[in-house]
Amino acid sequence: MVDNASPTDEFCGQELLVDFVESHQASGEANILQGMAYQGNCPTRKPFATGSRSFKDQFYRKFRDSLHDKDILAIDYQMLDGVLQQRKGHQLIHKAVDELEGSGCCEFNNYNVAESLKSQGDKAMGSNQTSNAIQLYTCALALHGDSATYYADRAAAFTEIGEYNEAFEDCLAAIHFDPKYWNAYNRLGAVYYALGKYSEAIEKGFKKALELNPDNASIKENIQMAVQKLGRGLREREHNQQRDEDATN
Repeated sequence: MVDNASPTDEFCGQELLVDFVESHQASGEANILQGMAYQGNCPTRKPFATGSRSFKDQFYRKFRDSLHDKDILAIDYQMLDGVLQQRKGHQLIHKAVDELEGSGCCEFNNYNVAESLKSQGDKAMGSNQTSNAIQLYTCALALHGDSATYYADRAAAFTEIGEYNEAFEDCLAAIHFDPKYWNAYNRLGAVYYALGKYSEAIEKGFKKALELNPDNASIKENIQMAVQKLGRGLREREHNQQRDEDATN
């Protein structure tokens, strides 16, 4: 992929960022650092095109390395694409910061704000506000994008509304970031189950989850339900086969 940013453009974006960080650190405020740089002439403040991902990635990494003791959040806007608009993402993230501040928190970083968003997402799921939960989990991922837990939680929400491709991808992402996370496999099994692929649900999802968490009653129940579905499907196929044979005789 071609990076359209010139050296002059790159310096311009970094210079704007340094000015932003220094001015806001001096004020002592908790601020959201927008995780994007600019290209073209500085006064235009034109956002980087999607093709400039290489510089964006460098940009994110540079500032993620120094987040822990600063009131700055680096947001991966690419994570929001296709799920919610940036403005809505800002609103949810700012709200999470406000709630943390109201609870007495005086340090804000990507991790603790993401955890607040994840907690809100869990509450939304418990209240059957699945679309809101997806947005909250997505914002959490935009702040902490290597969390297997956030991906698995969002997979459950996607499964709930029948967005199985998205749920499947989130399960695979969760497994990628933590191959030992049992709930990622459990959620993968749930996706296969919802698709009527009961054998895959057992072999690729629930059994692997049970290997990692052998005492979990919920996983055992999921396996039992999938086995029952398999047995019912087998009986139906045998019945249909017998009916077809009788019709031809």
